[in-house]
Amino acid sequence: MSKKNFSWLNPKLEVRDTKKYGKGIFAGENIKRSQLIYVLNGEKISLEELVRRVTDGNEKIDDPLQIGRKTYIDLDRLSRSLNHSCNPNAGLKKKSALISLRNIKKGEEITYDYSATIAPTLWSMKCKCSSKNCRKVLGDVLTAPVR
Repeated sequence: MSKKNFSWLNPKLEVRDTKKYGKGIFAGENIKRSQLIYVLNGEKISLEELVRRVTDGNEKIDDPLQIGRKTYIDLDRLSRSLNHSCNPNAGLKKKSALISLRNIKKGEEITYDYSATIAPTLWSMKCKCSSKNCRKVLGDVLTAPVR
């Protein structure tokens, strides 16, 4: 397996169908607050390369993870299985390390707020998370609530 396609998956996690929006990653056992859950990975690409891939139809604009002003990780399939929630139980630290924001119970889907990873831009996305505090439309980091 090449380095650019490898994601470290905590053995405490399971990939399965969400019955709502495709695959998701779920806690296979209880996870304590502030624990490293997962490291998102993929190919590191420039903004120019991202634009080329989107223009060529090989990438969706909202699939890569922004890790710098003009730098992205073209997430591998496993990393793309992590879904958004307006009430997330995890967050990113040091660019792509997913950390639990609270205790997570076995069987609970692991989610993070996509808005927290998007630099100020005109990007938006319809939200389907259905949490009680759902924002309905996601925007950049400036639209994310302060936690």
